[in-house]
Amino acid sequence: MTITNPNLVSNPVCEATNEILLTQSQDIATNTNSVSIIPTALKYDREKLKRSLSFHVTRLFEKALEENLDGFVNIRLFNKDLPKDLPNTKPINNFYPLKDIFSYLDQITDLAIANNKLNVTILPVICSEKNAELKNLKGKNIGIGSLCLDIDDGDIEEKFNILTDILGTPSFVVKSGGITKDGVDKIHVYYVFDSFIKGVKDVLDFFRLKKDFAILLGADENFEKPTQVVRLLGTINQKSN
Repeated sequence: MTITNPNLVSNPVCEATNEILLTQSQDIATNTNSVSIIPTALKYDREKLKRSLSFHVTRLFEKALEENLDGFVNIRLFNKDLPKDLPNTKPINNFYPLKDIFSYLDQITDLAIANNKLNVTILPVICSEKNAELKNLKGKNIGIGSLCLDIDDGDIEEKFNILTDILGTPSFVVKSGGITKDGVDKIHVYYVFDSFIKGVKDVLDFFRLKKDFAILLGADENFEKPTQVVRLLGTINQKSN
C-alpha cells in the first residue's frame, strides 16, 4: 500500500526497558513489514518525545495563539485496561493555560515518561475553564482549529484517497498506533484551519458536521465529539504498543 503524502508523521521508536525489542509495525508509506513484540514496560527517548509533543501542540494551537485566544489545553493520561492497584496507573486530567502552553512542554514530557503505562492524549478543543465535560463546554474562549479524522478499519488506502479527493492534501497524517486485521496501520488525518472556529454554537455545529462526514467516509464516528481526545504524537498506543 502506498499513500503519497509528504506530511506523514511516524511516532518515534521507543526503547523497551525489559530487553524486548519494540519495532514499528507496517510503514504506511513504504509497506515495509516488521514484527511488533509487546514489552511489559517502555522507556521514551525524552528529546524525541518533546520534539513530537511540540510539533503536535504547535499544529493544534498555533493559530489560537496568533489570534490571542484564551483558555486551557487539556492533557489526559489513562489506561482503562490496567488494574487500578498498579503504581503510576491512576488517570491524570490536567489543564494548562493556552497562552503559556509551550512553557509546560517539559512538564508534559516528564509526565508522559513517569507514567509510561498510560495513554497520553490531548483535547484539540480549547476549554474556557478547567472542565472538559460536554455540559461545561461554554464561554467565548472555546474553539477548534483543526479537523482530525480517525481512519481505523476497512480499506485504509481507499478511504484516505476518497478523503483527499474531497478535502485535498492533509496538513499531516499520524500513525495512530493501531493495526487493522489486514495488518495495515490505522491513521489520524489532520487538516489545520487558517483560523479557529470560535464559540460554543459554532464548535458544536462543526462537530455535528464532522460526525456526518465521518459516517459518509467510513471513519470512526465515535471519534467525532467535542470531548474526544487524540493521542499525542510520539506517545504509545497502550492497546497495541
